[in-house]
Amino acid sequence: MPDEDLISYASSCASRNEDLFALLSVDATALESEIRRAFRKKALTAHPDKAGSSYDPALYTRLEKARDVLISPEAREAYQNGMRAILQKQQAKDAMSARQRRFAEDLEAREQAAIKKQKTAGGMNAQQQQQQQQQQELSAEMQASLARGRAILEERNRKIREAEERERLRKEREDKDLEAKEADLERRLKEIERRKAEKKKLRKADKKNAKVESSSQLGGSSRGASPPPLQAGKEEEEGQTGTAAAPPTDKEDTAPPTTTSTAAPGGGGFPALMARLKAAQAKKEEEKKRRAMEEAMKA
Repeated sequence: MPDEDLISYASSCASRNEDLFALLSVDATALESEIRRAFRKKALTAHPDKAGSSYDPALYTRLEKARDVLISPEAREAYQNGMRAILQKQQAKDAMSARQRRFAEDLEAREQAAIKKQKTAGGMNAQQQQQQQQQQELSAEMQASLARGRAILEERNRKIREAEERERLRKEREDKDLEAKEADLERRLKEIERRKAEKKKLRKADKKNAKVESSSQLGGSSRGASPPPLQAGKEEEEGQTGTAAAPPTDKEDTAPPTTTSTAAPGGGGFPALMARLKAAQAKKEEEKKRRAMEEAMKA
């Protein structure tokens, strides 16, 4: 319901002296949460899904409108202002009616007394004095009644202001808690992203180190795979000179054979192995390019 329609309906209810708080069974200082809870409780007996054959559409509509008016600050203020004006008029009317009744009773009693006193001198003057005194008492009673009405209205307004202040503070606390939760969640997300970035860097570093270690191992194996034929050349030289090699001793049998990394002249060695590896790598690259071109032509 639009705000203008809701405010108009609230003013209409106030002019009809319709108590929306009593309709929802809540106090005049009830908060929004209490009003919603009371509406849900009342709706159980008026909703078509719950009431069944005893469903009253008019009652359910009144409950909905009462809830909307009391949870809207503007509509609730318009309704309460209208109810205050009605209450003041009713209190003045009730007080005036009571005084009129007392006045009539006192007047009748005084008239009877005046009739008796008329037989004596000065009875008329006494009656006039009594009427003046009665008017003064009536004026004092009216002022006291108005003062009591104003005190009641001020007390009710004070309670309403206190309830509104409590509601405002509660909303502020909820907003602060929500902001704190959002900040904590954002901090956690940033921490997760930072950890992911660190793990990614570590994985890249591990891959790079693994490549370096594998290349170094490959170079070391190539250097140790082609030992120089120094021993064979030495034996040929000794055979040509005709000198017999001395028989090996026990120490020579038990000593492990030694290897050297010096490449024989014209024997290839590490440079040749690296050349073969580069050629194989170039061949793989050409094969990849050829396959890529074939796939592109097919597409």
